[in-house]
Amino acid sequence: MEELDAWKRLYSEWLPASGYELANQPCIEHFLGPGHKTKHELWVPIVEKQDLSW
Repeated sequence: MEELDAWKRLYSEWLPASGYELANQPCIEHFLGPGHKTKHELWVPIVEKQDLSW
């Protein structure tokens, strides 16, 4: 469930506060083998938020 929590936090906490938005590309979850400090990485394509206010 740790992986699910990471995705939830990415979308609900980090992304809204980051100044970025999702790019139109797929997200990737990369699982690392034994011996790595972290178990997995989330690769999320982002672009700077566009300011649409005039």
